[in-house]
Amino acid sequence: MQDFIDNGFDVFIFNTGDIAHPDYIGYTRYIETVFLENPELGAFASNNTNDVFSGEKSMLRESNKYKNLYLSTNTNGSYLALNRDIVEYMLKFYAWCSETETLDFAETKTGWGLDMSYCSLILYMNRVIYRDAGVDMFHPKEQSYDSTDGNREYSEVIDAFKSFCASEGFNEYRLADIIEATVKKVRDPDVVVGIKQIYSNPEKVADA
Repeated sequence: MQDFIDNGFDVFIFNTGDIAHPDYIGYTRYIETVFLENPELGAFASNNTNDVFSGEKSMLRESNKYKNLYLSTNTNGSYLALNRDIVEYMLKFYAWCSETETLDFAETKTGWGLDMSYCSLILYMNRVIYRDAGVDMFHPKEQSYDSTDGNREYSEVIDAFKSFCASEGFNEYRLADIIEATVKKVRDPDVVVGIKQIYSNPEKVADA
């Protein structure tokens, strides 16, 4: 991430290395176009196989601008794109964790909780997370770590991120509400979570 910032780029695209798609170059150009057309876009991701946040479980509503995109609560962390300023916040979070000795990311194994962190911040800012229903990236079901480690690290990262955001002047309780609503939508298909449950100012995303 620091190299990305140092080189002056605007759109950070990440994948875990086990993602498969037939046209990375073409899709990268498409993502860059969407960010150019939407300077306040916070994050973008395709749908992925074996991803609990793909489709209905994260969909807030279909986009009013793009037929294939929908407003989402979460990107998952396997294939995503972030706006430059969100990357800057995450780098600031990593530095804060190191300075306060809250969390040592060199010791983490899974990355769980990071996607929920930056996504909750984007939604807190009344900005858009787009996901692409027209592309389904292949991501294998197998993982190289134990889910017990993932669940523990998820809690540690989320707790640290809320404390960091509080130190930045953000309302950590509203962030917690956003995270809780995101998780409820995944776990219980009968739970209705829409724009008004997530955004404090829904008008900000009315045209998205």
